[in-house]
Amino acid sequence: MRRTICTTSLCLAAILAVGAVSALAARTTTPLTTEGVLQQETSLGDLVADAIKDASSGQAALVNATQFKPGTIPEGKVTAGDISALLIKPQRPWVVSNITGTCLKAALERSLSRAPQQSAHFLQVAGLRVTYDPKAAAGTRITSLQVGGQPVQDTATYRVAMPDDLAKGGSGYFTIPCFTESTIQPGATGTLAEAISTFVEAHATLDYSNLNRIETIKP
Repeated sequence: MRRTICTTSLCLAAILAVGAVSALAARTTTPLTTEGVLQQETSLGDLVADAIKDASSGQAALVNATQFKPGTIPEGKVTAGDISALLIKPQRPWVVSNITGTCLKAALERSLSRAPQQSAHFLQVAGLRVTYDPKAAAGTRITSLQVGGQPVQDTATYRVAMPDDLAKGGSGYFTIPCFTESTIQPGATGTLAEAISTFVEAHATLDYSNLNRIETIKP
């Protein structure tokens, strides 16, 4: 196997820049974990979804559970590199898709179709709150869905950030009509790792003690 040796000043500067980005640190008030990512909202899932939502200036964000590795970062100092290390592919691009309220609801119905059982379809979210009935039939479980604190309108269009594979129908979302390349907006993109680095740099303290974006209906 050939190895490329970095000798130019430009190449060395790029390596140093990557190292500096990975070393960006914040303090987390609670552990950041992916435990249960296939079946419920998680603290690290919320953070990654927040990161790409902020990076994209979108209204909401979705992250498929299959992006994550198992692991937990303890309370205290945390670097962008620590967080990215719990992603299977940190350099995966994120994109923004323009999707209707009807389509967004269909995607979340798919996400929750097997909850609380594990499912590769499960989505971590940002910018939205959803309440569902786990006893209802799949496809009819959502009882409330809001984006930005307002009820989702079926015919409205929402700017939703997500990993590019999900936007193109990955993790089983090819069955949702708007999860195709045709809805991806040109120009709005970056990598998951870049979004996380920018987010950590902007937040000295990370507080994910309240997980209330995805909830079951109260008895």
